[in-house]
Amino acid sequence: MAKRAVEVKGLFEPKKRTLYEEEALAKAIGINRGRLEKARARVDKGTWWYDHGRVAYTREGVLEALREVGVAFATKKTEGLRCLDEVLALAEMGPPTEDVKGCQRLVVMHPALNDRIVMCGMLSDTEMPHGFACRVIVGKNVNFVKGMELRAVPVERSQYLYRLVGPLPRSFGRW
Repeated sequence: MAKRAVEVKGLFEPKKRTLYEEEALAKAIGINRGRLEKARARVDKGTWWYDHGRVAYTREGVLEALREVGVAFATKKTEGLRCLDEVLALAEMGPPTEDVKGCQRLVVMHPALNDRIVMCGMLSDTEMPHGFACRVIVGKNVNFVKGMELRAVPVERSQYLYRLVGPLPRSFGRW
């Protein structure tokens, strides 16, 4: 008797979870992020982790953190009060920088005189910047140094202007 192989779709695929960013959560609640960071120390480690330089919470982690901070929200929509689902919608995490549509890898050539712009070159297939130079809008160009790689998306109306995707470098020359 011949055995037949049975294909089961979705059995071993990871489940997509909705994650919530700590900084956006603190802003949505209306508290200082430092209070939320202190509460994170008392929250179960399995309900939060670092994701691409950001602190990500699961729904259970958010509920635990809110309990630790001492903030309560209504479960149903009531007039004049913000419900839990509204807060979670504000704190929902976007995709990491690799998943952003139209995102390109660039390398810093030098900071511009304007402190919000960095001059960059495009990375080719050989991982070396070629002659195409562009400007990337960043918050502050203080921590960018020559040779740093970054990810950016093009601005709609300009061919040579890009916008930085992801966080700024945390210190001089370091992500």
